[in-house]
Amino acid sequence: AIRYVASALQTQCNMEIAVIPNGLLRLMRVPVHLRYDFNVLCTAVFGLVFIYMASSHLDLLSRIPHVCLIEYLTSTPCIGCGVTGSVLSLFYGDVALACSQNAGGPVFVLATILQIPLRCLSIGKLLRPNTVHGLSRIMTAIVVTALMANWAASFYNF
Repeated sequence: AIRYVASALQTQCNMEIAVIPNGLLRLMRVPVHLRYDFNVLCTAVFGLVFIYMASSHLDLLSRIPHVCLIEYLTSTPCIGCGVTGSVLSLFYGDVALACSQNAGGPVFVLATILQIPLRCLSIGKLLRPNTVHGLSRIMTAIVVTALMANWAASFYNF
């Protein structure tokens, strides 16, 4: 049973976020064999552009209250608390503040940025999709490790 759970977690754990509906990709005439890489590429680019644009409105975003159900129920911040602020601070240019809010934020941004050349190499057939997927899983493990390390450090006020 433990082997099954570990296997299931391993196959589901990746930074491959793809939000463009397949119907839209069909309308755009993206070939079937390229759709997934194209989707991840576009999602990464659009996401980074959106975050960059949002970072120029930190005054408005700072008025949004912090809401975390886990922190509300347990009085302990969750593993993701501070990631949004961290990412926005990073795009605003304040690396020190980004790392102090949640050190996993900059690691997440770096992993997202790395998806862009990886997907371009896959689409251009310079890297095999299995290689790109494997590298993406390694990046996911690094992001999760950074989030968990940040969360553990928050208990000891490092």
